[in-house]
Amino acid sequence: MDTRNKIVDTDGAFRAALEAKSEGKRLVISMGEFDPVLGAHAERLAARRTADAWQVVAVLPGADPLLPLQARCELVAALAAVDCVTPFEQDPALLGMASGKAEIHDDRKADAAARDALITHIHAKQKLASAE
Repeated sequence: MDTRNKIVDTDGAFRAALEAKSEGKRLVISMGEFDPVLGAHAERLAARRTADAWQVVAVLPGADPLLPLQARCELVAALAAVDCVTPFEQDPALLGMASGKAEIHDDRKADAAARDALITHIHAKQKLASAE
């Protein structure tokens, strides 16, 4: 199944969110860098996605990304808990202003901690391999 059709521009995400709200769905907006996408991301997003919710994920560019923005959007779109993905290169504060009565989750700190832990783990493995 090609899930790239879940990726839309910001205006498309806003329209889709309003449509979901008009259908009685609870709007959940999650934002983060998702660089790279890890199991913890999938768990966090799945926990937010209940039967009455519609979830849009704003993938932020990041300062020094490991993966290109489009690749991260495609990986996030592949998650079943995600209804819509938008590459979001504007100020993240705009999400709060445009969301109305949405539930907003800012995952940037968790993303940074997970990325740092992954990089530390990889460096430790490299040191072990080179010492052998």
